[in-house]
Amino acid sequence: MFTVESGRIGVLNKYVAVVGVSVGIPTEIRNNHSILILDCSVSMSGSINDLREDSQEYVSELGEKDFVSVIIFSGHGRARLIAGPTQCNTAGKLMLKRAIQSDVKVLDTTVFSEPLELAIATVKKLTGSGTVHNAVLFTDGCPVPTKWGEATEEAKACTAVHILFRMGCIVSVIGYGVYYNEKFINHLIQAAGNEGIFRHISEIEDFGAVIKHIRETFIKTVISDIVLSFHSDKGPTGRIFKTTPQLFVSDEIGIIIMKGLYEGKATLFIELLGPCSSIKITGKVNGKTVDETIKPGELSDENAADYVRTLGATAFLDGNYATAAEMLNLVSDEWLAEKVASALTTREQRETADTCRRYFVDRKFIGAGLKPTGPSHCVLNVIRTLIEDPENVVSLPHGAYKRSGLLTADPNVIESPLGRTLQVLGYRSHEGRFNFSFLALKDIKVRPTNGGRPVDMQMWRTYNVVLDGNLHMPEFQASLTEESFNTLQEAGVIYGDYIPGRAYTVNLRGLKMISPNWANPASLGLVNLLKEEADLEVQQTALNARCKALKPVVPTTATTELVPGGIYNPKSVVVKDAPVEYYTAPCCEYRLMKYKPAPCNCDKMSFEEADKKVKEVRQRLIVVRFLIRSITFAMEMVKSGAIKWDAGKATQRGQYPKLEQSAIFQGAELKRVTWEEQQACS
Repeated sequence: MFTVESGRIGVLNKYVAVVGVSVGIPTEIRNNHSILILDCSVSMSGSINDLREDSQEYVSELGEKDFVSVIIFSGHGRARLIAGPTQCNTAGKLMLKRAIQSDVKVLDTTVFSEPLELAIATVKKLTGSGTVHNAVLFTDGCPVPTKWGEATEEAKACTAVHILFRMGCIVSVIGYGVYYNEKFINHLIQAAGNEGIFRHISEIEDFGAVIKHIRETFIKTVISDIVLSFHSDKGPTGRIFKTTPQLFVSDEIGIIIMKGLYEGKATLFIELLGPCSSIKITGKVNGKTVDETIKPGELSDENAADYVRTLGATAFLDGNYATAAEMLNLVSDEWLAEKVASALTTREQRETADTCRRYFVDRKFIGAGLKPTGPSHCVLNVIRTLIEDPENVVSLPHGAYKRSGLLTADPNVIESPLGRTLQVLGYRSHEGRFNFSFLALKDIKVRPTNGGRPVDMQMWRTYNVVLDGNLHMPEFQASLTEESFNTLQEAGVIYGDYIPGRAYTVNLRGLKMISPNWANPASLGLVNLLKEEADLEVQQTALNARCKALKPVVPTTATTELVPGGIYNPKSVVVKDAPVEYYTAPCCEYRLMKYKPAPCNCDKMSFEEADKKVKEVRQRLIVVRFLIRSITFAMEMVKSGAIKWDAGKATQRGQYPKLEQSAIFQGAELKRVTWEEQQACS
C-alpha cells in the first residue's frame, strides 16, 4: 500500500519524503454519472453555439452504460435541470441532445450557488452501489448576485461543492477566457476536495476536447476514502504535495484527505525538518485502520528532481513567477521556465497555470507548441511585420473574430448574414487601454434616410488582436513577402514552404504577447518617441486646418448623401434591454510634461501639398503611438522599475478615479496615470 523514500535535495538544502500510496483498481463495473453545469450568461453570446454543439457531441460519444444530467444556469432563478439523469442509450442520447439544442441559450448574468445546489439534488436522484458522480462546471464569468453580496455567493457556492464532495461526487471546473474569477474557481476546487481538476481554455473551440479529458480523468479515478497523517522520527512533517490528477497542496500540515486516487495511486511529496530514519503513517484507508512505521529508501534522482519541479509549478500557481522560473531552471526544464517567465498577461498566466496544474499527469502535452525564440518574436512584433510591409495582405476570414463590448447597431446598416473576408489595411493602438487592433474596410449596405433601395458602401472597423492586454484574435490569414514569411516562420506562427501569393494561416497561440526586453525606456528611446508624438500632433492639427481651408466644398443633398462604393460613417447606438456583464480593464498612460512642440507653419502649402503631408504625418503618428504603447505595455507587465515614479496622488478627473505619479527621466518630466475601467464583456 505504501512506498517511502527520503533524502536531501542538494540544490535547495532541503529534506523531503516521497510516499507512494496505492489501493488497486476495482474489478467491478461502476455506473458513471456526469452532470454538465453550463454557463448561459450573456457574456457567452459569441460562444453559445459552440458550447451547444460540443455538449451534444460529448453526449453522442458516451457509452450506453453512462448516465448524464444537464443543468443550465445564469442569474438568480435561472438554474434549471433540462435533462437527466438519463442513461445514454439511443433514446436517452436523442433526448439529451434535443434538450441541449433547445435550452442551451443566452440568458442573463451569473450566479453559481443555485446550479450547484441543483446538482446536489440531481446526485440524490441517482444513488445506489456502484454509481459514481462527476459534476463539471463550465463558466466564462464572475459571480454577479443581486439577492446577496459576492462574499455570500462564494460561501454558498463553496458550501454546495463541499456537500457534493462529502456525497462522493468529483467536481471539476472549466474556466473559459480571461473574464472569469480564477481565485473564486480555486476556492471552489479546494472546497470540493481537490479530487477533480480545474482546466482553463482560452478559446471555446477547446471545450469539447477538455470535457473529454475531464471524463477520462474521472474514469481513471478510483473512488476512495482516505485520511492519512505523517510523522518522522525526527519531528513533525511539513507541507504535503499531491501531483495527480492535478497539483495541489494539502490544507493541513502533515495530514491529507483523499476521496479518489488517479489510476488507483498517488505520489505525495512531504517536506521534512531534516534527515530521518523512519516515517510513521496513521489514519484510515477505505475504513481500514492504518498504523505503520516505515524505514525509507534512498531518494532517487528522479523523485528529487520532481520535488523541485513541484516547487516550481506551485510557486507559479501562488503568483511567485521568478521563484517558479528559478526552480524549473535548476532541473533544466528551460522550455517551461521560459513559458513561466514570459507569462505576463492574464491569458498567458492562465494558460501557464493550466500547464503547471497538470504537469505530472500529462507530461507529453506540456510545452507543446512552445518555441523558445528570441526576444523580438512576440505578438506585437508580428502585427508590425504584417502591416508595415505594404506588399503583405492580411485578411480576416468569416468567423475568425468574436466581437466584444456593448451590443451596438446602426438601424440603417445591413450587414451580410454570410459574412465575408476583410482585408486589413493598417493597425491601431489605444491611448489608455492595452488594445492593439487591425484596421479594415467592411462591405455593407446602407438604407437611404429618404427611402429607396439600400446602397452598397464600406465602413471602417477595428478588430482587436490584443484586448486589454490579452490575445483576443489568435488566428487569421496573410499573403506575405518572402522576407515577412521568413520572419514569421522563425517566430513559429506559420509553417510550410514559401510560395508567392499563397494565403498562410497565422497562429499566434504559442507566441508570447510581448518581450520583457521592451521594458527598457532608455535604449528604446521612450522620451524621444513622446516628444515626436507631441510634434506630430501639432503638425497634424495645422495641416488639417490648412486642408479644411483650401478643400473645395461639394454640396450634398438628401438624394446624394449615400455614394455607392463610398465610406459610410455609422451612427450606432447601444441596443436597449440587452443584459450586460462587465469586467475590470486596467488602464495606463505615460505623458510628457512641460514640453513645447516645434511649431508648424504650412500657410504657403497648396491643398495637394498639405493633403499629402498630413497623410504622411498621420501614418508616422500611428507607428509612434504603437511603439509608445508597446513600451508602456511591457513596462507595466513586468512591473519595471526603470523609471522611478513617486508615490503620486489620487485624482478624480472624468468618470474614474486615477492615480497620477511623476518622475524625471533622461532630463524629461513624465507622468504615469493609472486607473481601472468597467468594460462590457458581452
